Amino acid sequence: MTVTSVNLDDELIETAQRLTGLGTKHEVIDLALRELVQRIKQQLLAERIAAGRLTPTPQLLDPRFNEAARR
Repeated sequence: MTVTSVNLDDELIETAQRLTGLGTKHEVIDLALRELVQRIKQQLLAERIAAGRLTPTPQLLDPRFNEAARR
């Protein structure tokens, strides 16, 4: 893990903490980064499917399957 100093919008962090129920800025930023990465991966996957470069399967489209496979 890396320690990084960043300037954050206090109001935005407080709103995110209230909406998510997370207690620390670290938790909010970690969740935000994980969700951003997941959203981009989903977008790239959809683009590959739309372009015909990938055939969708239930396992590919079901995030629960992917989580179980990582364990």
